[in-house]
Amino acid sequence: MFDPLFLPKRFVILISGQGSNMQKIVENCLANRCPAEVSAVISNREASTGLKWASDKGITTKIVSHTDFSSRNAFDAALSAVIDQFSPDYILLAGFMRVLTPEFVQRYAGKLINIHPSLLPAFPGLHTHAQAIAKGVQAHGCTVHFVTPVLDHGPIIAQGVVPVLAGDTPETLAERVLALEHVVFPQVALWLAKGQVHLMPDQRVEVDAIHSRLFVSEQQV
Repeated sequence: MFDPLFLPKRFVILISGQGSNMQKIVENCLANRCPAEVSAVISNREASTGLKWASDKGITTKIVSHTDFSSRNAFDAALSAVIDQFSPDYILLAGFMRVLTPEFVQRYAGKLINIHPSLLPAFPGLHTHAQAIAKGVQAHGCTVHFVTPVLDHGPIIAQGVVPVLAGDTPETLAERVLALEHVVFPQVALWLAKGQVHLMPDQRVEVDAIHSRLFVSEQQV
């Protein structure tokens, strides 16, 4: 039971597609399992199916289409203007497929949280599951981290690990990683909502009362 006098954190969630991680976080907030308010869901794609899902749940949705702008800076400026309408405590990137400018990242330093489908710092960028299989790694997973101007290299909040199995394809590996993302990102959102997450001066992350921030898939080898 959460303190009724507690002022909930405000999340804005950015998506580009289905936003399945967004859906898990919204469901937790609406069910009072996470003491936060999802103030808005914003997509850079009008065809994003996650927007209709969020709207059907009563969440404010916005579209800022990157195709309407001639430069990344212009797009990011427009995106910032929409985000700032909601005064969020945190901006959660849940499958937001745009590289953000350093200026945008600095504007929201300490507030931008991303989930990436690899065990960073391994395999930043795209096609992470294919990269993992090609390199022969035996463990793969996801990372929730603070966003910095260096792509996919920000301070790590939590990670989830799945085994890479014989015969895995990028598709089968992606499916298991995504299932674990649906555990890791909502848990991080809960920590953020409760004020437990601290970005230290040396760029390490500490989370109050949490001894391990590693999540391991139940999938057996």
